[in-house]
Amino acid sequence: MYSMTVSPGPSRETKKTGGRSTSATVVGLLGLLGTGCLGPNPLLDAGEDNSETATTGDGDAADTETGDGDTEPGDGDTETGDGDADGDCSNRVLDEGEADVDCGGNCEPCTDGSSCVEASDCESEVCTHNICQAPSCKDGVHNGTERASDCGGPCVMCEHSEFQPELDDFEGSSAVRPQVAMFADMSFAVTYGGPMQARARWFDEFGDPSGPDVEISDDVSFSPGEPIHFAAGAGDERPIHALVPGVDGASVSTDLFLIQREPDTELVKHLVNPPGNIVDEGDLSLDGSRATITWTEDSQVLVRRFDYDVGDGAWIDINPFSAETDPDNYKGSYPVMSLTVDGVVVVAWVRCAAMNGYPCTVAVRRFDTDWIDPAPIIVTETEEAYIYPQVALAEDGRAAVVWSRLDIGSAQVRARLLDADFALDGDQWTLQVDLPFASYADVAALSDGSFAFAWCDPPQSRIHLRRFVGPDMPKLPELGDESPWPNVSNPGAVSLSSVENRLAVVWSATVDMVTQVQGQVLSF
Repeated sequence: MYSMTVSPGPSRETKKTGGRSTSATVVGLLGLLGTGCLGPNPLLDAGEDNSETATTGDGDAADTETGDGDTEPGDGDTETGDGDADGDCSNRVLDEGEADVDCGGNCEPCTDGSSCVEASDCESEVCTHNICQAPSCKDGVHNGTERASDCGGPCVMCEHSEFQPELDDFEGSSAVRPQVAMFADMSFAVTYGGPMQARARWFDEFGDPSGPDVEISDDVSFSPGEPIHFAAGAGDERPIHALVPGVDGASVSTDLFLIQREPDTELVKHLVNPPGNIVDEGDLSLDGSRATITWTEDSQVLVRRFDYDVGDGAWIDINPFSAETDPDNYKGSYPVMSLTVDGVVVVAWVRCAAMNGYPCTVAVRRFDTDWIDPAPIIVTETEEAYIYPQVALAEDGRAAVVWSRLDIGSAQVRARLLDADFALDGDQWTLQVDLPFASYADVAALSDGSFAFAWCDPPQSRIHLRRFVGPDMPKLPELGDESPWPNVSNPGAVSLSSVENRLAVVWSATVDMVTQVQGQVLSF
């Protein structure tokens, strides 16, 4: 077989000669010199006068005439061996109508760097100076691995839902310290505190409320203070499992209650701490029917597990486990936790000298049926005053921790990573400096392998949001921030939750002198 490839030119018109491609004309002449040996020529253009498909009797599958061996192998479109008209986009020849060899025009789009005439010739749908361009985050086209035009994948996050200026429905009263958790179907719930009330509200994945907010417990008088941590349960009714500090009819001091409820019904309530011990802060994770709870009692961080499927719900640990290995010299506060798919949790807390409560560090430790790590792992590099730690645990075992450093007029938000073996990964780094007071921050492990960090910045009226793939290594280094919210008045707290490729972000802000809960669902 003879062939000739014509190099691509600047436009389709320059690749044509008298209505036929130069390649086809040359090959056709060569084919006439040896028809007895070569048989039907696969390089002839279909549909031209004197071409193979212009008359009957050439072996095309559509022919009804006989005379050339339609049913014999080697020359028909339904057989292999000669390529006929169906081979135009795979014959390694620049044919008429193609933008580059075997692509563009009527063929499949061309890869990056190929010649093109118009955008549709390119896989990226971007043709500049007759060359197919690689997808970019600024080309105004939905291409590559983007979820929408210039967002998602390698670009900034997409705004999956609209911005929600008021997720709470307190009228005339402030809603503070919001927390968010997403369900498996990517809907979500939000908890927040109000005047002596712990409230919750449910939303679909686009931020539309499923109904009005509800008081989490009818018979627990809420003690305002720290955020109301909770976990999203399983099932069509979307139950939540919340830790609510307060008092009920049997309390002699502030207690911590584990409360399971659905949007319309409070299901169960269990006391976490022994009666008479003041407890007002804690966190939990949920793995099927088993809740693992951490709280502070007598200045020590404790962990205990509760299983809803044991009887009517029961503690499966006789006594709680203390996170501290040296309780005589150290006390703990602000415990938080995160869970992996294999049931391992990591607890983070502020660990301070017992005598004066200063200096402090931020510590982490993993727990399964018992403590995995022999002692607390210190993630801070210096002993100072710290507050508000948060931790996220990825499915591969990596962890991210974020916290605030206290310093009047010069507070900072810092972060650090741990690898899959739970060893410190690189140095800590600073997300922001020169804050007038300690900032609430949060972190979430994302399905793209990165960690999303968010924190409040009252001086700039911002909620900041950035993804990191390594120690001080932003996923999008050319961007200082992925936050699509340019003006958040007096932000007071922020919370993150992620399922699959969605990230729910909620925070508190001041509107008309009243604190409201705002938020948005992003995708990546």
